[in-house]
Amino acid sequence: MKKFFTCLLVGIILSFTVVAFADQPIKLIVNGKEVPCDPPPLIINGRTFVPIRFVSEALGAKVNWNEKQQVVIINSSNSVSLITNDEVISLKELKTKGIIIEMTASSEGTYIKTNNHLEFNISVDQLFESRNKAIITEVKNSNGQTVGYIRLITNPNTGITGVYKSDLKALNII
Repeated sequence: MKKFFTCLLVGIILSFTVVAFADQPIKLIVNGKEVPCDPPPLIINGRTFVPIRFVSEALGAKVNWNEKQQVVIINSSNSVSLITNDEVISLKELKTKGIIIEMTASSEGTYIKTNNHLEFNISVDQLFESRNKAIITEVKNSNGQTVGYIRLITNPNTGITGVYKSDLKALNII
């Protein structure tokens, strides 16, 4: 009986220790320095989420929000864009709506021309890569000058390739 109460007491003490440990806030440390941030980092389903602004600024990057494109832009020696709430529109739908006026496929890829005289090429390699992630391709005007970029992505289940709506808006294609 004495052994039972001893084990019970140890179990109770350990359970309070675990609860106390789990309630401790997550510290965000960048380059060896603790970075206070609000909201604090969270662990959800075994993944740790941290506010990107605090991490980026602690690493010396500038963070901006582009309302029109719904994009967070992080500028440092490297540039990163994070897309939020962005809709993908299929190339087929853009062709049906008259936004794409020419779409020519060849063994090298697909050439696309829009109704506002912008054009871009999607190589076969880019189409293959776009099944795993969004890829970026140049958009040129009728003089061949680069005027911007669009991101292409292919749904791996359907094989349908589309572009991000915010990219089309930024280039005044839609």
